[in-house]
Amino acid sequence: MAATGIVIGAIANTLMKAGLVWILGTRRLGQMVAAVLGVVSAVGLFFALLV
Repeated sequence: MAATGIVIGAIANTLMKAGLVWILGTRRLGQMVAAVLGVVSAVGLFFALLV
């Protein structure tokens, strides 16, 4: 259970960082970061659901 909470916290942190880059960065940078961190978040969510 603790591991799942840590993974969910890491996913929330990652999505927050992607949102900040999307808002504060250039459009191109926001798209690149959102794509990469979106994949990272999806994989993390997948593994959180497995546990």
